[in-house]
Amino acid sequence: MALNQSALDEIAAMLKGGDSFDLVRSAAELVLQAHVEAEAAAHNAAESEQDSGYNPRGSGS
Repeated sequence: MALNQSALDEIAAMLKGGDSFDLVRSAAELVLQAHVEAEAAAHNAAESEQDSGYNPRGSGS
Protein backbone atom coordinates (compact mmCIF):
# COMPACT_ATOMS: atom_id res chain seq x y z
CA MET A 1 0.00 0.00 0.00
CA ALA A 2 1.44 3.32 -1.04
CA LEU A 3 0.62 6.42 0.96
CA ASN A 4 -0.70 9.30 -1.06
CA GLN A 5 0.64 12.81 -0.54
CA SER A 6 -2.44 14.04 1.34
CA ALA A 7 -2.10 11.23 3.90
CA LEU A 8 1.57 12.07 4.40
CA ASP A 9 0.74 15.78 4.75
CA GLU A 10 -1.93 14.98 7.34
CA ILE A 11 0.49 12.87 9.38
CA ALA A 12 3.16 15.58 9.17
CA ALA A 13 0.63 18.17 10.40
CA MET A 14 -0.29 15.93 13.34
CA LEU A 15 3.37 15.55 14.25
CA LYS A 16 3.88 19.32 14.14
CA GLY A 17 0.68 20.01 16.07
CA GLY A 18 1.41 17.54 18.83
CA ASP A 19 -1.94 15.76 18.39
CA SER A 20 -0.60 12.36 19.42
CA PHE A 21 -3.97 10.60 19.79
CA ASP A 22 -4.96 11.35 16.20
CA LEU A 23 -1.49 10.37 15.04
CA VAL A 24 -1.69 6.98 16.75
CA ARG A 25 -5.22 6.43 15.45
CA SER A 26 -4.18 7.31 11.89
CA ALA A 27 -1.13 5.07 12.10
CA ALA A 28 -3.28 2.19 13.33
CA GLU A 29 -5.74 2.75 10.48
CA LEU A 30 -2.90 2.68 7.93
CA VAL A 31 -1.43 -0.52 9.36
CA LEU A 32 -4.79 -2.26 9.52
CA GLN A 33 -5.71 -1.17 5.99
CA ALA A 34 -2.39 -2.51 4.68
CA HIS A 35 -3.05 -5.79 6.50
CA VAL A 36 -6.55 -6.11 5.04
CA GLU A 37 -5.21 -5.41 1.53
CA ALA A 38 -2.45 -8.01 1.95
CA GLU A 39 -4.94 -10.61 3.19
CA ALA A 40 -7.25 -9.90 0.26
CA ALA A 41 -4.38 -10.20 -2.22
CA ALA A 42 -3.32 -13.53 -0.73
CA HIS A 43 -6.90 -14.81 -0.83
CA ASN A 44 -7.32 -13.72 -4.45
CA ALA A 45 -4.04 -15.40 -5.43
CA ALA A 46 -5.09 -18.64 -3.74
CA GLU A 47 -8.46 -18.58 -5.52
CA SER A 48 -6.76 -17.88 -8.83
CA GLU A 49 -4.42 -20.85 -8.38
CA GLN A 50 -7.34 -23.08 -7.44
CA ASP A 51 -9.40 -21.92 -10.42
CA SER A 52 -6.52 -22.56 -12.81
CA GLY A 53 -6.14 -26.14 -11.59
CA TYR A 54 -2.75 -25.50 -10.00
CA ASN A 55 -1.88 -28.34 -7.63
CA PRO A 56 1.34 -27.76 -5.66
CA ARG A 57 1.31 -31.32 -4.24
CA GLY A 58 1.28 -33.03 -7.59
CA SER A 59 -1.50 -34.93 -9.26
CA GLY A 60 -1.06 -38.27 -7.49
CA SER A 61 -4.12 -39.77 -5.85
